[in-house]
Amino acid sequence: MSYQKIPLLAGIPHRLDIPGNLLLIDSTGAASGVDVAMVINGTPGVTMADRKGGFRRVAKFDGVILTATVNAVVTLFLAVDDVNLGTNQIEINNSVANPVNVLFAGTVAPVLGNVTVINTNAAAAFVQQQALAVIVDHAAAVINTGASQLLISDATYKRLRVRNASLTANVVIGGPSATMANGAIFLGPGDTWVEDDAAGAAWYATSDIAGADVRVMGLK
Repeated sequence: MSYQKIPLLAGIPHRLDIPGNLLLIDSTGAASGVDVAMVINGTPGVTMADRKGGFRRVAKFDGVILTATVNAVVTLFLAVDDVNLGTNQIEINNSVANPVNVLFAGTVAPVLGNVTVINTNAAAAFVQQQALAVIVDHAAAVINTGASQLLISDATYKRLRVRNASLTANVVIGGPSATMANGAIFLGPGDTWVEDDAAGAAWYATSDIAGADVRVMGLK
């Protein structure tokens, strides 16, 4: 880490060719602020106008160019590691073009206004399914023909498995008005339905043969 004390002449850029990973302005002296441009791969970057004492920029650079509108002595830290100022108040200027990285650490989550997650096929956001620890195996249900019967209703379930254990009967599961004609979920003999979206809803069932054998497993 180096501590630099740089006299600036009004309106004349001063280039300091010292590489590093962090720039921290200690003081801008007589100037209310200084314009800062980072030199990266030998080329000056975007000028960050009117940076004040406490301005901190973390990025790999080859040097820095400073410009003030008045004669001033600017003091700053150039380092390959992080440094902190022992001041009570530091002004941070955060722009879209030059954002300041912020890491939250604590026990209370920050309150954010609007958060947008951009999820594309090329860079899809990974979502992990919640791991469950409780399995409930229900007694076999006997499902008859005609009006659908209540099969299971437990709002605590996160996932549901329904198997038609019948040898010949076909079963339809759904809402209270589900029939063999309008049912969307049709289970032939031996078929199993995996429900992850509405496991806690009230599920009904009907069959084309009286006495169908239906097994239910709930997870929570």
